[in-house]
Amino acid sequence: MLSQALTIAGLSMVAWAGPHGAEHYRMTSDCDESLAKLSSWARQPNELLHLAVGWWRALYAEDKASASSSPLTIIVEDFPPKLWESLGQLQRQGLSVIVVLLDEQHRYVAETETEYCGLAGYGKAQGIYCAEPASCARLSSINSSLQQCLARSGVRVVHLLGSSANANRQEPFSPSFGWEYFPPSPYSQHTEDFPSLAAAALTRMMPEVLNSQRIVALWTRSLHPGPLTKLGPRLQYCSINGLIWQIASLVKRDYHPIVFLSAASIPVLLPDLMGLEGCQVTFVILDGCCTLYASNERRQPLAMLHDLGLLSSVPDMLIGEPADEEEARSMMAAMLNSPGLSALRLSSAPAINMPPAPTPKELAIGQGRRLRSGKDISFVCLGTTAHVALLTSETLRSWGVQAGVYDMRFLSPLDPELLSQAAASGRIITVENHSIDGGLGTLALEAVSRWGLGTHLQKAAKVGLDCDYMECAPEDHCISINGLLQAAKKILDIN
Repeated sequence: MLSQALTIAGLSMVAWAGPHGAEHYRMTSDCDESLAKLSSWARQPNELLHLAVGWWRALYAEDKASASSSPLTIIVEDFPPKLWESLGQLQRQGLSVIVVLLDEQHRYVAETETEYCGLAGYGKAQGIYCAEPASCARLSSINSSLQQCLARSGVRVVHLLGSSANANRQEPFSPSFGWEYFPPSPYSQHTEDFPSLAAAALTRMMPEVLNSQRIVALWTRSLHPGPLTKLGPRLQYCSINGLIWQIASLVKRDYHPIVFLSAASIPVLLPDLMGLEGCQVTFVILDGCCTLYASNERRQPLAMLHDLGLLSSVPDMLIGEPADEEEARSMMAAMLNSPGLSALRLSSAPAINMPPAPTPKELAIGQGRRLRSGKDISFVCLGTTAHVALLTSETLRSWGVQAGVYDMRFLSPLDPELLSQAAASGRIITVENHSIDGGLGTLALEAVSRWGLGTHLQKAAKVGLDCDYMECAPEDHCISINGLLQAAKKILDIN
């Protein structure tokens, strides 16, 4: 009977898991086969919701008019707290969603008459409209409840019972969504003198991102996305909660999702990332730390100092960190052609202001570059630390020390030939915008040992953030020329 009512109401975008859902898709000819397939994957109501939203996002990117013609309808038989949390996120994003709860046992009927009780009470607290409970045994009751919801916008809930029940009607909520409501951030507001590397890199990467119609950008930050708004409907705000399911839906429809997120979110996503093996997805990390403290002297989440170590545990994930804006552009172009998972880390360092090129320079995956050769000591770098190492090598040359500088570019896969060249000097110092645990130093020195490249290697040291930095003043939390000189003097045994 519900299936019949959905057809009468013109609701064709229906996500319904289980045998009842399969029967609905069999009886209804205008339901999308891909949505039916995705719905069969879901084991929990929250998974069903996010799979359907991911499917809707892909449709919206293809045809905004078709996606707006009918609200997305989700049929569930349970209403766990996580589902309420997800619906609250969708409500704030302004998505048009109808959730139909099949409450056969009256588990969600309020036992008291207080204002915030039962389904309607939860809905009011979230700003979500809940229609009056209706009997699922009468077609007229189902139709009436659906029409109540169709007359409103945003997220709405239809509550169907095994027998008639009453609930207080709540005031409708009319959501609105626009990027103008997001507070400004370093990624959207450049200061003339000190733009961030992330801000400059996003601007440089836009032509390649705009030219590929397969790309859908998912923005998980609470700050403004800046130049990404040029993507129009292909830029969509998304919460971390349920992100993986939405990614799966987009990949299923042959899109390439680019997910913009904070390094602090990686521990939450890590278990799910293990299950994305073989999916073409790119993650852009906008605030990989090179300091323990923010500009306001507030301590950063420790996850932001260990993000590369966490990502390197994901099997076959391509991980790169550019040294400047143009290299970020080239890395993004390479990752868009990469068949699997990839991650581009844009550190919180200042922009380098490299002159823009007409087209991105072709970049081979896993291939680093030798910036300077040297027979006495080698600096092995990742990201913007390469520039600090180059300046340090100039000072060392004035002392009569020939220091090589090697920019690995990629943490995974590492460049074995470049590592072999660096190890040939007999002394290696790894330099990184990251904790010295699990980052470039750990992986590079392990690779030197594993690949048998350390035949001539006598000494090695890692420069980065470690436990000794925890009690330092905020201004000391940086990779500096003086810090690298001290490390080089120690490893070379010179005053």
